[in-house]
Amino acid sequence: AGELGEVLYLVCRRLNLGVVRRDENAWWSLAPHDLSIASYLLDDSPEAVSARGGVFLQKERQIEDVVFGTVRFGGGRLAHVHVSWLDPHKVRMLTVVGDKKMAVFDDGSPDEKLRIYDKGVEPPAVVGYEEGVRVRTGDVVVPAVRMAEPLRLEHEAFLKAIETREVPIADGWSGLAVVQALEAGARSLAAGGAEVKVEPGA
Repeated sequence: AGELGEVLYLVCRRLNLGVVRRDENAWWSLAPHDLSIASYLLDDSPEAVSARGGVFLQKERQIEDVVFGTVRFGGGRLAHVHVSWLDPHKVRMLTVVGDKKMAVFDDGSPDEKLRIYDKGVEPPAVVGYEEGVRVRTGDVVVPAVRMAEPLRLEHEAFLKAIETREVPIADGWSGLAVVQALEAGARSLAAGGAEVKVEPGA
């Protein structure tokens, strides 16, 4: 647990108008990034996925243009993943809700990519004759974030892993977990949104 405390849930939004794919749906095209990020931040692999989507542009191919997925992790933690290539806004946003603080990463913001909110709730307390939850509101901090090209960082991490023989942040096992979650989401889409367990080793 870091500054945010224990992470309770995440909301990932990856939206844009295009690029529309003919060989894969929005889930397979866009969700891998957010599934990987959620798994990293929660230090866990997805346990189950429920996903519902809409087919609007390529009905003959049954390719979903928008998908709303709920990914369940251990301890009741959740990640909501909203992906679409049929949206008027270009959005790359992640909200992380912890039990101490909350944070929003907005990749589209030129100068405030990360905002940390000193907001939360306090444990129930007796208020008058009722028990109530107290909401805490504090400062918003915008820390300086060193920006670098993601692909360059990926290459550097890969080379470092080879040179030092350290396990990289994104190893083959984490990639496998993402693919397994994508497959569970695809099965859920086909089943009308029913929750599908992620099958390890599948």
